[in-house]
Amino acid sequence: MGNWKADTREGEGVHTWPSGAMYTGSFKANKRHGKGKILWGDDHFYEGDWANGERSGTGTFQWPDGEKYVGGFKSGGRSGPGVNERPDGQRYVVSSCCCVR
Repeated sequence: MGNWKADTREGEGVHTWPSGAMYTGSFKANKRHGKGKILWGDDHFYEGDWANGERSGTGTFQWPDGEKYVGGFKSGGRSGPGVNERPDGQRYVVSSCCCVR
């Protein structure tokens, strides 16, 4: 559902999957691009910048248990400065590089 140009998703729109996952945001050349949010069926989400269909730029990723990462993303993964926060109040500050959960 949303804007189309020459049979391609372009501009603002909503994409839903049979699993219940839903993306709301911008598309360019049929890929997630710009600002957007994807919510998976188990209540975890990513909200932020997208480029060529991947998380890229600044955003927030939250897991179902409430843990979240706020910071940089590149090529779909966490990259660069950011903060990982746990539901119990623990915080891990990443000044640069990559981290893996």
